[in-house]
Amino acid sequence: MKLQTKLTLLIIIVVFASVSIIIFFVTSWMTTNIESEVKTNIMNVAEIVAHSPEVKKALEMKDKNKIIGVDIDTLLKEVNQIEYIIVVDMDEIRYSHPDPQLIGEKFVGGDDIRVLKNGETYISEATGTLGESLRAFTPIFDMDNNKQIGFVAVGTLTQSIATSKHKAVIYLIF
Repeated sequence: MKLQTKLTLLIIIVVFASVSIIIFFVTSWMTTNIESEVKTNIMNVAEIVAHSPEVKKALEMKDKNKIIGVDIDTLLKEVNQIEYIIVVDMDEIRYSHPDPQLIGEKFVGGDDIRVLKNGETYISEATGTLGESLRAFTPIFDMDNNKQIGFVAVGTLTQSIATSKHKAVIYLIF
């Protein structure tokens, strides 16, 4: 091979390797950033709902006027990257759900024990009635903040997160 051909091949290999390494690190950073944003988003919405005076009052009265579902449906239309917001009492009975037929049923997933027993705020990944999802749990306390009366679970399906990551990677590569 001529020297010019060798140099051309070397330059092509170095440029290709450099671009590949950059794409790898940027996509890794991007996917981590997307998941971090989703976690922050679901936790913020969970905190907002848990501190809502309307939700607290309605939950204390066992939602006799059925306003929790209406308030949550309105909020759900206004937020991005969130599939569901579920308000649950201490008996694990749902007061809101994207599927109205599941309101009044028990909460599913098994990852609600920490919020029920210890009043913890946390994020977990579990499979519920809508599928596998990343969800934030926050306790709801009565108006005096003395006694826990329930919790809120806010989540997004892991499939939605994977789709967002995939779109970001494709966009970056092209």
